[in-house]
Amino acid sequence: MSTPPRASRFRLAVAVLALVAAIVGTGCDRKAAGASAAPEAAPVPKKAAALGEGRLDNLPLIVRVTEVKRVGPDAMLVSLLLLNPDQTKSVAVGSAFAADEADAGSLADLYLLDEARRKKFFILRDDPGGPASSRDVIEVPAGAERAVWARFPAPPSGVQQITVQVPHLPPFRNLPIS
Repeated sequence: MSTPPRASRFRLAVAVLALVAAIVGTGCDRKAAGASAAPEAAPVPKKAAALGEGRLDNLPLIVRVTEVKRVGPDAMLVSLLLLNPDQTKSVAVGSAFAADEADAGSLADLYLLDEARRKKFFILRDDPGGPASSRDVIEVPAGAERAVWARFPAPPSGVQQITVQVPHLPPFRNLPIS
């Protein structure tokens, strides 16, 4: 029997409010709760730059942009935290952030947008052509989180804000670049 839509929305709202309270109030880190993180994942700052919500295969997924920073004159690093508020089911990420089968499990389809100059910045690629991002992003277990990252070409030094576009989510607009 399926859950009535109203009850489902209520549970999701409660989960989101609990998450926001944890972010704002304590900056809690769920790693102690047994969440898995990729070995290459950068440390996640406690404060979120932006928070968004989407759905993958009809399951909720909360994405927190934790950092947007220049890591040199020619590169930017975007750090994200994928949070699964559902306490019973894993969220299969698989190819949700990479349409090309060769990039499955990566963040290849994320991009940055300099809205003032109408310029997109696509993910950097390594010599064999693979995306410069977390790899093997297959699922987010029930009630867990996963820290991920992606590298992009840097916009001109005068650009102080950028929009981060994550597939299946509304844009994270005008985030400050550190």
